[in-house]
Amino acid sequence: MFDLSFLKNAIRSEGGFPLSEEILDKFLQSGTHMLVAAKNYLIEPGKVDKSIWITASGVTKALYFDGNKEYVLGFSGPGTITMSPISTIIGKPAFCGFQTITDCDMIRVGKSEFDALMEESHEFSRWMFGMSVSQLCALELKAQMLSEGDVMSNYKAIMNRKMQLDNVFDPNRPNLLAIVSSKDLASYLGITQSYLSNIKKAMLRKG
Repeated sequence: MFDLSFLKNAIRSEGGFPLSEEILDKFLQSGTHMLVAAKNYLIEPGKVDKSIWITASGVTKALYFDGNKEYVLGFSGPGTITMSPISTIIGKPAFCGFQTITDCDMIRVGKSEFDALMEESHEFSRWMFGMSVSQLCALELKAQMLSEGDVMSNYKAIMNRKMQLDNVFDPNRPNLLAIVSSKDLASYLGITQSYLSNIKKAMLRKG
């Protein structure tokens, strides 16, 4: 069973807007707790899923297929709120998928329950807006990272973030390098696994 107090702290760290205990409890209680084994889809590409997913424990990834190859968009841990905008907003099959990397505790909130809370609470709507913009910001920052920096610099940035978090509370970024496969990390960085292996070896040689 997941740590509820930890999850609440993780959710509050999203969006940059304070969320009261009352509204946070309503949000969590509106959903259904599910145990999802590793390597299972929560949102499957090509299918309509209007649910809102809350990661309570474990690590997940967002991905898409170009018809031949899988591309990893990012990783997430406890406190992350995920949905397929294409499905949730306009009712079309999802293009991007959402998949568990580890065994996960998930809370699934139905669209009708989510919409009801959005209508009832200005506070929740304000927080949800901030959270959504933060996720868009993360995607833009990743695009900037991949376009402006060399691959080794990008990998070093991930390593530095991990080291910075050793003594800092950031539940949305567990030690992903110890959990995420080399294949997924290489896909996230936009390189091959062999190239990533060469980068790791070069960094080890340089100390």
